[in-house]
Amino acid sequence: MKQIISFVFITIILFLCLYCMYISKSLNNMLPEIAGICIELIIIIYIVNKWEENKQKKKLINLEKRLREYLIFFLKHGFKDLPNEYRISNFYGIEHKKNIEELDKLILYINNNSLSNELKDSIKKHCKLEYYSLNNLLIISSKLSNHHFKSWSRIVYFVNLINYNDNVGKKDIIDILNNIKKFDKASYENKIYVEC
Repeated sequence: MKQIISFVFITIILFLCLYCMYISKSLNNMLPEIAGICIELIIIIYIVNKWEENKQKKKLINLEKRLREYLIFFLKHGFKDLPNEYRISNFYGIEHKKNIEELDKLILYINNNSLSNELKDSIKKHCKLEYYSLNNLLIISSKLSNHHFKSWSRIVYFVNLINYNDNVGKKDIIDILNNIKKFDKASYENKIYVEC
């Protein structure tokens, strides 16, 4: 918005200068100076705008990285009792396609198999330990995008549901995993992730 206002202001000044030159020939020698100043201001505004965009992008990437680290911790430690082929490997933002494939494989495994008490206890314990932190990170997720906020708030909802219920259900776990997929998709589509 600032750059639009600046551009409009500079354009108005330029047109006024041209109008004055048209009316009075005494400004002829000043017109090149004023035009040069306007062009320099446009270039400076463009450079500052790009710098601010890059700075904002880096800030968003750092916020996304912070949230992703909680998801990685949940995926690695909550499902540590699963066979190796169903565990999530890295879950880096740049590996979106691989992340979705691994999550789909994990969801399919949970759907088709009964969950061991160890796995249920592990997930329950993790939800109990992390629900407060995940709740507090809702503010950070809202700074990224609407899709990030929606997926994070649903993750928090199902984590709290597991935390406060005695019985850990497959559906709640799958809902968390589906919302983790949505979070990853939002990061990938908005290009808000750490590029290795």
